[in-house]
Amino acid sequence: MRIVIDATSLLLRSAGIKSYTYYWLQALQETHRGHVFTGFPFLSAREPLAHDRSILPPVPTWTRLAALHATNSLPGLLDTFLQGAQIVHTSNQIHRRPKRARCTTTIHDMTVWK
Repeated sequence: MRIVIDATSLLLRSAGIKSYTYYWLQALQETHRGHVFTGFPFLSAREPLAHDRSILPPVPTWTRLAALHATNSLPGLLDTFLQGAQIVHTSNQIHRRPKRARCTTTIHDMTVWK
């Protein structure tokens, strides 16, 4: 089974959600047991974790953020980038749902509901 995890937090400056996503994706990739886990947009948890910047150099970061922006702007493009994933774990960075995959998400902060 091909499963895609939205890892856009790895491209942004943050701490809590970035650490959660980084170590979760890393653990899934190491113990995959026949499933393929990839990060969207085109990310893995192989680069060193950094909280004050992206885990990638500037040009690859901008390229991936441009891909994210394009998927949020153009209908159907997300399914093209997901390359046949059956399950997609999304965050608030993805604004369009994939049409060909089941979606899951994690709510990290419920204080907005107060």
